[in-house]
Amino acid sequence: MGHHRPYRDSQFGDNMTVGTYTVTYDVNDSSGNPAIQVVRTVYVNDTTPPVWVPVPSDRIIGYGSNLNYDVNAIDLSNPISYGVNDTTNFTIDVNGLIRNNTVLNTGVYFLNISASDRYGNTAYSIIKITVKQYSKIYTFDVDFDEGTFIGIEHGTVHDQLQLTEGVTTFPMMWIANAGEDTVSRWDTDK
Repeated sequence: MGHHRPYRDSQFGDNMTVGTYTVTYDVNDSSGNPAIQVVRTVYVNDTTPPVWVPVPSDRIIGYGSNLNYDVNAIDLSNPISYGVNDTTNFTIDVNGLIRNNTVLNTGVYFLNISASDRYGNTAYSIIKITVKQYSKIYTFDVDFDEGTFIGIEHGTVHDQLQLTEGVTTFPMMWIANAGEDTVSRWDTDK
């Protein structure tokens, strides 16, 4: 009965990179007689998806605001390519920066974000983007054009509200009742 001595070829190192390798086995018995040489092909594949660092989280933005959210994944098999399922409303660049590519309506958007390595291994993360309506400060002509104003205009002095020259009466007013948590309607045309 013979014995063999373990041998490791330095071309493989401790962590073999993805690829195809040929391994040749040569063994001699204790008397020096060689065994029949055996040649094997070893296939090293990458089957591990990238890892999110940190794991993407939900976002809240105000209506009319821009989303600029950077997600990151790491993997030994670079480069990583990123994707997002809702390409109508969002884009993601090669660095993982997610942006809205349109004005988002108020509501909730669910995004399935992906990070893939060059061997097709993919990590997914689903996040929720909530768009809320916050109060708005009107400061420019374009803002003023969005609302309905009675008795004021912005054409005379741009980006400033001005009282109109004509008199405008309101058909009714709501008046807070002192000391009570109620309001009263006052008809102004009577």
